[in-house]
Amino acid sequence: MLHISDVSDWSVHDLVLVDSPMFHFVIDGGYNGEVYNMAIRGADHGGLDGIDVYGDNMWIHDIMVTNKDECVTTKTNSHNFLIENIYCNSSGGCAIGSLGSGANVSNIVYRNVYTWDSNQMMMIKSNG
Repeated sequence: MLHISDVSDWSVHDLVLVDSPMFHFVIDGGYNGEVYNMAIRGADHGGLDGIDVYGDNMWIHDIMVTNKDECVTTKTNSHNFLIENIYCNSSGGCAIGSLGSGANVSNIVYRNVYTWDSNQMMMIKSNG
């Protein structure tokens, strides 16, 4: 639904994303960014990730995701992230890394992540 790439010194906030046919919010190459005060509501099946992101120096906070797939995921090539005050409802929880494409991540901090009726809280993905 919302896809941004190769951005520096930016923010996205005060949005509600509802019923995307695929991933709701994808950030490919976000640098020195902030995402906050966002609600995401997806359908009751997989393939509808809330936020998928990679980049450097990001602060993601005060997000509520209701879906049946991942809530907030930091993908491979992510460094220096603080992700906090995240609410995952009926979701697949949060994740770090990517399946099958290496696990080049560092200094990723998730704190104050709350789940309700989710099948997991956190998944660490790697190719090994």
